Amino acid sequence: MINYSNLGKVENVKPIWLSGVYRSGTTFLAAVVNNISNIKASSSTVKYLRFCLPHFNLDSDNDHKKLIIETAKRVKTRWQLDLNVQNVLNSLEEKNINHAEIYNAIMNELLLANENEVRWAEKLAMQWRDIPIFLKMFPKGKVIHIFRDPRDVTSSYKKMTYEKWPTFLDAALNCKAAMIDLPNFQENFGDDRIMIIKAEELAYNLPKSIK
Repeated sequence: MINYSNLGKVENVKPIWLSGVYRSGTTFLAAVVNNISNIKASSSTVKYLRFCLPHFNLDSDNDHKKLIIETAKRVKTRWQLDLNVQNVLNSLEEKNINHAEIYNAIMNELLLANENEVRWAEKLAMQWRDIPIFLKMFPKGKVIHIFRDPRDVTSSYKKMTYEKWPTFLDAALNCKAAMIDLPNFQENFGDDRIMIIKAEELAYNLPKSIK
């Protein structure tokens, strides 16, 4: 059970969540965003809202240290990335220990290396229903959600999955669910905080999409 009292918020940063369904172009989107000069993007590395937030309530004094150590081990094993645990802990000194502060500290250490005026972005697919949580943690944060034709998503997933037939059809249902939820989120939070783009437009008119 997530302890939302420890969710917290960081007011002065502008992170970006790159969202979408698998096989919909999220990895390409992350690569595109990472080539924008004032943004550093990672592709499914920390996955804080999947692996950290649900499993650490931060009820005890050492919970945040355990969270950071486990995250460092995971990104090293999975992605061969070095996360300096002590630097993250040092950056959290004299701050309220909550999930928003920890998430931001980890991403800063992993991506930004104290660069000024640079925003971090992370791709996290298949968790679009947690978008309101992210936007609560970061009041100036933004989301880019990418959609792709569900027929193409399903066909692509069918070619690469090891799951038994007809499980691959779940891909189409995931697309449908996201297509129901995202417009509602956009209406609630505004299109200045949630951008919805199409993979086809990104592929065929990349300069316009980047702009």
